[in-house]
Amino acid sequence: MAHYFRHHDTIDIFISLLLLIMNEYLFIFLFIVWYVLSLVVAEKIGKKRKIGEEWSFFISFMLSPAIGLIASMITKRR
Repeated sequence: MAHYFRHHDTIDIFISLLLLIMNEYLFIFLFIVWYVLSLVVAEKIGKKRKIGEEWSFFISFMLSPAIGLIASMITKRR
């Protein structure tokens, strides 16, 4: 019976490591998506507004691309 528990624990450890690796890839993927969306808001909207490209990117990246989009849209056009 002790052998069964050792094998079962090994499977649990393998599954735990697999989930940890998947979580790391998910985090990296979400970070890249967040960064790209922030760049898109800054380039497409912020560049044409009084807020500017830099502030638009900063707000988008630090808070969220949706909030950055709203902040950029409420400022006046150049």
